[in-house]
Amino acid sequence: MVELPSCYQPPITSRVAPFLAVEGISGSGKSTITNLLTGRLDASYLHMLPKPLSTMSGYVNDHGGTLTQWAFYLAGALDAGDTVRHTLASAPMVTDRWVNSVIANHTAVNSLDLNTVREMFAPFLRYLPVPDLTIYLETSEEELLRRFHSRPDRTPQDRLLVRRPGLLTTVMDYYRRLAAEDPTAVTITTDGHTPEELTEQIALLLETRRVAAC
Repeated sequence: MVELPSCYQPPITSRVAPFLAVEGISGSGKSTITNLLTGRLDASYLHMLPKPLSTMSGYVNDHGGTLTQWAFYLAGALDAGDTVRHTLASAPMVTDRWVNSVIANHTAVNSLDLNTVREMFAPFLRYLPVPDLTIYLETSEEELLRRFHSRPDRTPQDRLLVRRPGLLTTVMDYYRRLAAEDPTAVTITTDGHTPEELTEQIALLLETRRVAAC
């Protein structure tokens, strides 16, 4: 793996609080659960991509080439990393998505090879704070489609997942493959469970992970 020059290494900061990331395909319940977890843990919250970059994603996706999109989402991940690193010096952090969401979606939407995209991101991953726990929300394809069709405010990503043949299945498969190689990962099935039940389960998992690390 190529190492970043010392001038591009992340600053050394203290880390006194837990970092929980929630990954999963659009429609899996991330936003609801991360909002509940933020209150449950008295934590700060961050969405990947952070604002104001998130307001530019539609333009970049529509007008930028594959490399332009990669650079844009990498910049968003690095910016999120700076924010998380600063926050963890004093308070817990919960993020709605983390870098594997960027990798999974960029790979699938552009019909790329997953290993190639991972290699493109690899030199920069050490810049990002590593979560104490990464939850991968697993939702059945039938339930995802039901949620997409019942949403009054479907996002462009929701519409693309439904409209493009095979995309939904491909993104789900990439999340599974990435989770299998993530040492911080725990996969949780959401079907048949309320957001409140899942929030309590995740909070307990985080506490157990933190106690074991002490």
